[in-house]
Amino acid sequence: MKNSQSKTKQLTLGAILLAVFVILHIIIPGGQKVIQGVLMILTFLPVTIYSLSCGVKKTLVMAAAGCAICALLLTPEVLLSYAIPALLIGIAGGICYGKCKRLTVILVFSVMQLIQNITELLVYYFLMKVDFKATYLWAVGLVYEKIPAEWLQNALFASFFEDLMICCVPCLLIMGAGAKGILSFQMIRLVHKRLSKIMGPEPEAKYTEQTKFSGGGISVAYLCVESVCTAVAILPFLKIVPYHFVSAAAAAVAILLGIIYLYYFYSIRVRTNKEHTTRLIYSFVLVALLPINLFALPIVEINLLKKESSNKE
Repeated sequence: MKNSQSKTKQLTLGAILLAVFVILHIIIPGGQKVIQGVLMILTFLPVTIYSLSCGVKKTLVMAAAGCAICALLLTPEVLLSYAIPALLIGIAGGICYGKCKRLTVILVFSVMQLIQNITELLVYYFLMKVDFKATYLWAVGLVYEKIPAEWLQNALFASFFEDLMICCVPCLLIMGAGAKGILSFQMIRLVHKRLSKIMGPEPEAKYTEQTKFSGGGISVAYLCVESVCTAVAILPFLKIVPYHFVSAAAAAVAILLGIIYLYYFYSIRVRTNKEHTTRLIYSFVLVALLPINLFALPIVEINLLKKESSNKE
């Protein structure tokens, strides 16, 4: 009797969550790609909730049913670009959350979100015949409007900036996927606190607390790579070497790594500060002095780690 009641509850919960999942994809028109992409931090949640509540095996059945229903109700581009990836991300969330360390879960989410971004581009290119070249040129034109005309008259700078804009496309995809990975993890934590009766007890702190790095290896490695990439980027402007595409690629990598390290430093040094006013001041300084901080922050972090190590001794 208890088993039948339990199965009935699981089926009811699955039906409700599946309905929510499908509705989330129906209410946003397929043409609103930006909104659909942003909603990827939410649309996977019904699947993860069911997985944490009823187990992965039952979730696979739910996902198969969800895939069949979505195939009937959604357009092919929405199904392939958003619905199926959301089902897979939701299953991954149920498998990883509460069983793997926080950083591992975020990396899994980020990689899957990146794959979703690439899949979305491919689907809209092959199925919808979207002219991404025209869209790219339009975006570049908006950026060019903000740059002084005399700068663009310099052939070296014009070539460098044109190549840099191309290299920034994959960098933006990576940054966007990383941001969605972090937000996806935070959304699961928030929902779990509200729905602990359904999703079960919250995981141990070691699976949700921020990953701590005791050594300065990350900062040293970042400082070395950032310095090399910056040197490669500026050498042509110093007329030491002729300009090549690799200089723009190195500049894009330097920008990407700089933003990632900025968030890393913020998460371990600024966000952990208990005083709200101090956090705001430090956050403003991080952004306002961004070009300097690309090289100053790792040096500051290495010195802080040395002081902490000497104090322990």
